[in-house]
Amino acid sequence: MRQEHSDPPEMRQALLDALAGLRDLHTQDREAYTRAILYLFLLILHRRKAGEHQDLLRILTQEDIQNQEIVDMADSIIELSEQRGEQRGEQRGVQRGIEQGIKQGIEQGIEQGARRTSIESTLAILNTRFPDADADTLTSALEVIENLNRLKQLNVEASVVESFRAFQERLQV
Repeated sequence: MRQEHSDPPEMRQALLDALAGLRDLHTQDREAYTRAILYLFLLILHRRKAGEHQDLLRILTQEDIQNQEIVDMADSIIELSEQRGEQRGEQRGVQRGIEQGIKQGIEQGIEQGARRTSIESTLAILNTRFPDADADTLTSALEVIENLNRLKQLNVEASVVESFRAFQERLQV
């Protein structure tokens, strides 16, 4: 249809003209007529603004009761397609949520592992450097520190601090 991009009144008239031209086809070749009506329906649906749909579909369906059946069938197909699209969208959303959850879980696991390693390393350094001190008493104080960078800093300080007592003071800061 050459008028598919025309203004609404021109499109309305073009649709009426097209239906008038299809009247003979209706009795001669019912299958071709059905395809033409379906084409017009899809043209209205996909090429015209939503505000024009109701008026143009009314014109399309008032010509013949079978046209209404065709439009109803096409509406059912569209509704089913929309439902499937929504289901696919929901499935994609769930999949993205799962992927995001896994990613966050991995990141948290890595960070927790790094925190645990830093704490264990700090305690091992303190136990090695100060064998007379009970470094394991600091475990709970180190575990409450959530900032990984702070734990790394304390690990370095455990390597250079002058005494166990000095490390305890830095831990309290």
